[in-house]
Amino acid sequence: MIRHSAIYVGAVQHHRLVPRVHRFRAGLGLVYLDLDELDAVFRLTPWWRRERPAPASFHRRDYLPDGAEDLAIAARDAIAARLGFRPAGAVRLLTSVRHFGHIFNPVSFFYAFDEADRLVAALGEITNTPWGERHCYAVDLRQTSSAAFPKQFHVSPFMGMDQTWRWHLSTPGPDLRVGMRSSEAGACCFTATLALRRRPLTAASLNALLCSRPLHGLQVLARIHWEALRLWWKNIPFHPHPNHSRSKHVAPA
Repeated sequence: MIRHSAIYVGAVQHHRLVPRVHRFRAGLGLVYLDLDELDAVFRLTPWWRRERPAPASFHRRDYLPDGAEDLAIAARDAIAARLGFRPAGAVRLLTSVRHFGHIFNPVSFFYAFDEADRLVAALGEITNTPWGERHCYAVDLRQTSSAAFPKQFHVSPFMGMDQTWRWHLSTPGPDLRVGMRSSEAGACCFTATLALRRRPLTAASLNALLCSRPLHGLQVLARIHWEALRLWWKNIPFHPHPNHSRSKHVAPA
């Protein structure tokens, strides 16, 4: 039975403040998957499958590649390693699955709950481009909805590493919001916001989501490279990768 899984539709917006103002907004549709409901979700329609070829497909290897085979356990392990406590309840994943064999998620969020179904932590798994590396940040949400931490992972060649992140995450409900703010020398230099509305997850809504964004990952990559071209045109300073690495996974810092 599907109780918690859903579809979230809305928009993401980026706003760069220095050294020049640059912003963009893009529509977005994501699945929110209770990891205990995966079998039920991917039996709804033959267009969506788990660990099998299909127009839309979910594969364990696309997330937390160094973790346990069970993705919920891998997420709890990653949170415990970073925050010092282990959530005991459900784990739900906000992401985009493979579309016609291709996947690219700038960030996927694992929402971890306690036994009373209260949100206690979130794990953001980030993928950078063009390097294709991954890195996880964990946020303790037991007492607050936000956290600040130093930047540890090179995401954009147009942003330096000497920055501090602050993330704010709401509990997924009728609305889902994520706010990210990057500061350097005490001043805000970049913000990203994700604002989504919940829709029921059914066979019809899954198929409609696929039809509306059949090449989702490729569309995201195309938009990233287009915005990079605009930044280059604005003469935004270029920051090379500090590790000069093209490995597929970055060990947690």
